[in-house]
Order: sequence, then C-alpha cells, then structure tokens
Amino acid sequence: MPQEKNLSIQDVFDEIIRSKAEITKSIKASEANILLKLGALQERLEQVEKENSRLKEKLEILERNSKKKSLIVFGLNEEPRDISLGSISETLKSLLKVEIKDTDISDLYSLGGYPDLTFRQRGDNKILRKHLMEARAHSSTKSFIKGNILHIGQKSYTIKELKIAQLEREIGGEPNIGESVVEAESSASQIWSQPSSNREKHKVKTNQLRPALD
Repeated sequence: MPQEKNLSIQDVFDEIIRSKAEITKSIKASEANILLKLGALQERLEQVEKENSRLKEKLEILERNSKKKSLIVFGLNEEPRDISLGSISETLKSLLKVEIKDTDISDLYSLGGYPDLTFRQRGDNKILRKHLMEARAHSSTKSFIKGNILHIGQKSYTIKELKIAQLEREIGGEPNIGESVVEAESSASQIWSQPSSNREKHKVKTNQLRPALD
C-alpha cells in the first residue's frame, strides 16, 4: 500500500501559485493569438473596402463613358411608335441649333421607365433641379444648369456646394441658394435706387451681403 504524501499548507499554496501562473500564461498566449488574427482580419477588411470603393468609382466612370455620346431628350409630345430618325433630327436641330443628319444617329431608343442615368447622376440631377426651381420661384434672375453646375445670374454652384447648403439649411434653417441670392439682389437694388447721400449709410450692409452670394 503506497504511503500517503503529506503536503504542508506551503506546498499547497505553492502548487496553486504555479497553476495560476500556467493558466495566466496560457490565457495571454491565446489573447495574443486572437489579437494577431483580429489585426489580420482588420487589415484585410480595409483592403476589401478600398477595393470596393475603387471598383464603384470605376463602374461609375465606365457607365458615364458608355453614355458620353448619348443625348437624352425629355418632354417629347409624341408616342414612342411615332418617333423616327427624321423627327429626332428635326428636334435636335431646333434645340441645339446645329446641323444634324439622319446618318449621324447610330441608335435610337425610347427609354420609357428604364434607368437612363447612373444612381449618382440621378441623385445629383435631383439636387440641381430642386435648387433651380427654387431659384426661379424666388427671382427673375436667369438660372440654368450646365455641366452639373447650377448658374444663378453671375454665380455658379457645384453639386458639393449645393449639398452643403442643403445640409446647413436642414440643420439651422438657413435660406437656400436661390433665396440667398434673391435677398441680396433685392437689398442691393433698394440701396442703389436711393440718393447717393444714403448709400454710404448702407455701405456696410452691402458688404455683409457678399457671403450670401459667394
């Protein structure tokens, strides 16, 4: 019969300390391994996100390039079956003031309800048209859209500027681009219609209007 080993309290305490140290070491090794794997996953995720953004941008460019030679005509008061090369040629001659032959048109489609612009282009056009209609509603100043830029009088606004203005308007209740231009033009016209003696009094006010126009 084996003899029982007598363990002192110190022996038990030392064994507990050793076991604790081994467990702690094992946990730290596992944590280090997990952190390495998480770091690798994070790096891979960042690469995938960059590649995804690059591919989206490339797709946007390809879609726009594929439509670069396309002309989209809205508001034709004709049934699709009545649209022909001849009628389109005459319409384009009238709108663009250029000489166009039927042979200059390679393909002719009735878009109907099918998407004719990229998602980003549709969003940009919606913003441009919104601010254009507001500008025209508040002023007789000549306003138009050309090359993804809104022109109001002598001022021009990019999509980015319009988005910022729209965001500021939603947050702080600021007037939109069209209203700002109209208010400034109205105040300036009232000042310059007064006698010259009164103009100096309003000199500071006209300078204060400049940020609204810039």
